Amino acid sequence: MSIGSIHAFSEKVALVTDASDPVGRAIAIQLALNGAYLLLGIASAKEDRVAAVKDLEEMGTLVNSFEWEPDVVGSAAELVRRSFKPFERLDLLVNTLMVDVSKADDLLSGRSSKMTIEKVLGSMIEATECAIPRMEERPKPRIVSVCRRRQAPDTVSQTILGATAGFIGGLAHDLPDHFRVNAVSFSDQPGTAPDNVARTVLFLLSGEAAGVNGQTIDLI
Repeated sequence: MSIGSIHAFSEKVALVTDASDPVGRAIAIQLALNGAYLLLGIASAKEDRVAAVKDLEEMGTLVNSFEWEPDVVGSAAELVRRSFKPFERLDLLVNTLMVDVSKADDLLSGRSSKMTIEKVLGSMIEATECAIPRMEERPKPRIVSVCRRRQAPDTVSQTILGATAGFIGGLAHDLPDHFRVNAVSFSDQPGTAPDNVARTVLFLLSGEAAGVNGQTIDLI
């Protein structure tokens, strides 16, 4: 998947919601290499909170970072509001605060699908809904959400992927035609390369994927 040019995202403003995750870090670096200005959410609970910021600053990238609390309701929306201020615009949103499905089993016990979606995907949904009105005046707004699934198919993974696909598909149907909203899922198996996920995300953010909307790409 080629994105065509090292200047493919020149002067685009991109928010990566969790750059302290290896996948989020890889996506942020690839966006920077392709000319984007970076806004980085840094999950405060992560030990390696500053590595991505240091990498980008050393590259000479224009970057702003913001710590936030993923487990606190309203924190994802506040991240979007805070990160919007430096440039007063937002072109690209990449949701990379990925659900740890190994900790989500209890959500399927005696609970409705709606409650499961709100609990498991709450930060992704909150950040996206807060970002949309800030992106709608941009000429080519793009949103990509990333979901980590278990290597072996199971009920939890399928529920999370189904909820993500449903949310993404609904947005693609409801939003104005100039939006593109997609998702990427990948296996949590050892050896999964963050750069492979990053390349797929950048493809979906690029002009080459202009005809792709409301889709979830499942990386094997």
